[in-house]
Amino acid sequence: MEISLCVEYPEEGLDKLHHVDFPVDLVVAGKSMEEFDGWRAQIDHDSVQRVGYWPTLSREEGYWLSTLASPRGLDRVLGELGERNSEDDQLLLLWDAELPHQNPLLVFKNAIYHFKNRKKLDKFLRNHKEHSLDIAAAQFPTRTWPFPLNLVASKPVLEATMTHLDPVEYDLEAVFTMGYTSFGEFEDPINSFLLGGFNPRNLIDEAGLGVKNYRDRFGLALGTIAVGEMGNEPILTPKKLNRDLSIARLMGVKKVAIYRLGGMTDEYAAAIKEACL
Repeated sequence: MEISLCVEYPEEGLDKLHHVDFPVDLVVAGKSMEEFDGWRAQIDHDSVQRVGYWPTLSREEGYWLSTLASPRGLDRVLGELGERNSEDDQLLLLWDAELPHQNPLLVFKNAIYHFKNRKKLDKFLRNHKEHSLDIAAAQFPTRTWPFPLNLVASKPVLEATMTHLDPVEYDLEAVFTMGYTSFGEFEDPINSFLLGGFNPRNLIDEAGLGVKNYRDRFGLALGTIAVGEMGNEPILTPKKLNRDLSIARLMGVKKVAIYRLGGMTDEYAAAIKEACL
């Protein structure tokens, strides 16, 4: 399997690269290409095959890319990427397609921009090859949510908000469905109810559906092995990460993205190599 490691907070995560002794693509988050280039210049590691850019908005703008993010934030990211042309070196881009769930008021505030944002996102994705980009999208699952959340996170709604993308339609390198089984281990009743569907059984279902529909363009995002924007994500043990990677391999998944490098240890590295290599 092809392995990507995601670095959401490079100021904390890049020093964990010394645990990695197997081939990986490294995807580094940043608010701008300038910030990303600064981090990329610091990466010199034999195991890193490609260094990719993971553009993020500010929390106030929605952080992730969707039709309900701030139009100003989207214009900044798309405008900067749109300055690239076919003469530039190919760049791996992680397109993190999520609704602004950490700032849900933005759903209502930015609803009036939905159609305008959708048009610009759709246009950019259809023309991304002109900017020398290889896009891999991370996106919500469609079969994991309990009622009534499954109505909000249904495939038609996710497609409408550009948080569920067809890799064939947009000629994407891959789509990574979020299969964070650690989310099923929240102990508080609200998150336990909302996110309890993130479990190995549903991971198998999502993998089977994804491989059937998209074949080699389908991947799974696994974890989490370090805390992210939620601030309270349960952490997957090395043993359970090995289990999830083994599920992915047995289901025919060719690509996995592991969130996040900041939690990497020798134990996690060993679990990854045992399951994937």
